[in-house]
Amino acid sequence: MHDMEKRKQEIILSVIFLGIVVFFGLNTELYSARIDITENQYFSIHPVSREILSQLPEQVTITYYFTSKLKGVNVVYRQIEDILTSYAAASGGTIELRFVDPIRDNQTQAAREFQITQFKEDVQDSPDEANVFLAYSGIVIQYLERYRVFPQVRSVDTLEYDLTSTIHNLLTGETPRVGILIDKDDFNQQQFGSVARWLQQYFEIEPVQKGQEISAEIDTLVVIGGGSLTEADLYPIDQFIMNGGYAIFFTEGVMVNAEYGVAFPSPDVPLLSMLKAYGVTVAPALVMENARDSFNVQNQPYHYWFRSYREDANQDNPITKRLLIANFFWASPLSLNAPEGVTGEKLINTTPGAVKATDQLPIQPNEVAMAYSALRAEQESMPLAVAVSGRFPSFFRDKPVPDAEGKPKEGASPVTLSDDNRIIVVGDADFISPRFLAYTQYANLDFFINSLVWLSDNSNLLEIRTRSQQNVYMSKIQNPDDRQAVIYTIIVINIFVIPLGVILFGIVKYLMRKKKQPQKPAANTPQE
Repeated sequence: MHDMEKRKQEIILSVIFLGIVVFFGLNTELYSARIDITENQYFSIHPVSREILSQLPEQVTITYYFTSKLKGVNVVYRQIEDILTSYAAASGGTIELRFVDPIRDNQTQAAREFQITQFKEDVQDSPDEANVFLAYSGIVIQYLERYRVFPQVRSVDTLEYDLTSTIHNLLTGETPRVGILIDKDDFNQQQFGSVARWLQQYFEIEPVQKGQEISAEIDTLVVIGGGSLTEADLYPIDQFIMNGGYAIFFTEGVMVNAEYGVAFPSPDVPLLSMLKAYGVTVAPALVMENARDSFNVQNQPYHYWFRSYREDANQDNPITKRLLIANFFWASPLSLNAPEGVTGEKLINTTPGAVKATDQLPIQPNEVAMAYSALRAEQESMPLAVAVSGRFPSFFRDKPVPDAEGKPKEGASPVTLSDDNRIIVVGDADFISPRFLAYTQYANLDFFINSLVWLSDNSNLLEIRTRSQQNVYMSKIQNPDDRQAVIYTIIVINIFVIPLGVILFGIVKYLMRKKKQPQKPAANTPQE
């Protein structure tokens, strides 16, 4: 009996010791394993990336220039390192991965030559003292004699897409080229530079002047505004589309002058007539969204500025399939009237609580609130962004081609029907305006870049990019009502449910203990 008890103790001690060894090993960096249980395998290398990497004829070198101290400051830098390691492992040897600390490894000159930029990072040395230091976190991807630099990498949100799309472009020797035509009073090409810097990570950006012929080397044309474009200005755009060029239009049916506090429907705008010929009608109206989704201006909902969430987006189109949020400012509603050979689909809609202002267009916040209340009976869901695909008829199919002076142009022979093509229209000329992008932390760039990738027929790459546009962190809930409901639920649980549970547990424990307690024998009654 004694031997059995001793044997039992030895087994228990052995199991405990083995458990300590296992947990110690898991807590080190010698061995690592990760099980990805997120929707769509967010932290796993996508099959599209694996396929592209397997086709590399020559080795690609990825160099991550980063300050080692960053790993102890923010978990995101460990995640960057982990994803790069997993990416190289998935390549089957076609990726050479290098980690370089520019200061520790005396490679600051190399980092500067690749234009890897330093940034300030804070580390909390004590509760009362923070230490600020300069750090590097940038990536260089090299293939043969070509290379691409990401000067600052401080997020993993689109890291896999950035790597795969860059390698794809280096492999083919081609980067999609995007032309930008701006026809808007409140910003120009120079002011658009802040947006262009974001786009240049993925595309070559080329300014386009109105009325000039558009280069055949441009893959996609982006038109912003367009209220003053004449038919002569539109002819090169129309022919660009007829000859296979893709296009995105950020336009409006109402001219808003916030400085003077006035808004009026755009009168006889040729661009809107051309879009109608392609199958999209931009209404001469402004959308007013419900108070829940509106931005606050002067401490009250400004119904012209509002957010659109995932539930209002098309879940079947890869552009918007996992789009978290889009912001609109003085947007006009759209409708589809596709001609023969063209199909249309809605990408983003308003909520059913939106209304359409047409006759009276107040701009001041207090007047806007009253106007929305007066129109509440006319609430409906309206398209804000649409895509049309197919063979588009030329806007100049049944009319003479105008010259710069508006007179018929002699000898012009326009292409009157395109091959299969795609166009996207957004009823908001301020959708990618630099001032509004900064105001909303550049959230609309996700939709914009997704659209450019989709138009360039890189749907496979878009699968990687949009996979990152879902919220994998339970703490970030976008919808205000849902967020408020979660807050109230947590408050109720912490203030009432948990204390009540503790009290009930104590009562039950007390009653059980009392029940088990032996009864004292009654004292003998003395006999008389």
